[in-house]
Amino acid sequence: MKKATTKQKKVTDVRLVSSETPWGKAQSAEEIGPGIIRYSTASHGGYFLNAAANAKVALLLKQATFCQQGLKGWYEEDCDWAVVVYTFKEYFDNKHYNAAIGTLKEHFKDAWDRLPTK
Repeated sequence: MKKATTKQKKVTDVRLVSSETPWGKAQSAEEIGPGIIRYSTASHGGYFLNAAANAKVALLLKQATFCQQGLKGWYEEDCDWAVVVYTFKEYFDNKHYNAAIGTLKEHFKDAWDRLPTK
């Protein structure tokens, strides 16, 4: 997964947690922005968006995520991370935003091509 770096301030609030994720028990959680949490587990990780944040993600992109987990607010670290970075670019630097666009074009081509605005 691409390490999240904030544009406006460095995130230093990483907490050990015991939350369940689609990838197993979380070992840590990092708040990236309002309603945006990055989880890591022993073997995988990704982002969780609360309902308000997830409502801002284009439906086409949510449906294109692994096992459609984006519909429930979960975005895994291999490719789905790009949906979060693209949607919430204000919390990420330009390097990560540009990488997200490249990932969406390559791994979410059908959804990307059908997005009404880019």
